[in-house]
Amino acid sequence: MRRSIVLCTLLLLAPSPALAAETNATDKDFATGIAQGGMAEVKAGQLALRNAGDKAVKDFAKRMVADHSKANKEFAMIAKKEGLTLPKETDPEHQAELKTLKSLQKQNFDVEYMKGQVADHQKTIELLQREIDTGQDPAVKRFASKTLPTVQDHLKMAQQIVSGMPG
Repeated sequence: MRRSIVLCTLLLLAPSPALAAETNATDKDFATGIAQGGMAEVKAGQLALRNAGDKAVKDFAKRMVADHSKANKEFAMIAKKEGLTLPKETDPEHQAELKTLKSLQKQNFDVEYMKGQVADHQKTIELLQREIDTGQDPAVKRFASKTLPTVQDHLKMAQQIVSGMPG
């Protein structure tokens, strides 16, 4: 009898395989950052579809809305399953960037939107890489690994558009 009580106690104290997939601070920071950035990409892309003057900028914006909407939806499902809470709106930095973009005319809009896209995608690549390297949650890490090549493509596209712009 005493032996079975000890065994039951040990089983209760032993780490559960379900708990082995807990998230760490990197996973939580990643979830917040990727959600805020993804929402900002969609909002900025929708604004660019209305305000951009250059066809390449509009085509890029259309791709950003489509790709980031899809990724946002996919990550929201992963976050829910993994018990991660996502923000409901973008952070103050992205809100300020969007406000600035709304105030610009076509030519200035195109340049500022695309420069912002280069900077944002560079930050997103760093965020994805940090999750891949130091995240703990396997589902979140898989999402980061799967998403990284797409974001790298977005960065290359944005850099090519910026390099072809005047000034």
